[in-house]
Amino acid sequence: MTPNQDSETRLAERAQRLYWDSERSVNAIADDLDISKGRLYDIIRPLPVDVACPRCGEPLAWPNRTGRDRGLLVCPSCGLEVEEADDETHLPKASPLPRTTGTLGSGDYGFLMGALAAAVGTGWVVYRLLRRR
Repeated sequence: MTPNQDSETRLAERAQRLYWDSERSVNAIADDLDISKGRLYDIIRPLPVDVACPRCGEPLAWPNRTGRDRGLLVCPSCGLEVEEADDETHLPKASPLPRTTGTLGSGDYGFLMGALAAAVGTGWVVYRLLRRR
């Protein structure tokens, strides 16, 4: 790791800690780190929680402090957004292991429908291009 990369890593870790572990304003944190507010938002990463995404099984995360305050969880892997319930028993605990079952789950259905839509769209474009000739 180069000295510049090491410095960037330390900056990102400090920004993450100040953002998630304090109630300080984004402007105050950016001033303290001597960076712009936009750069701070670029550095900040979603804060993972110990709840698995019902679609893909990856850990859900709070996207930002506003999302955390509103109970909005997102999946950084598949983009699913869910509202955190008062009783989280319906959401499975996050697992670091990927799903390896041979059966289709509800999350797979959405993926398959997206793939089907992409295939149909591609076929339509190819058809229109060939028809012009």
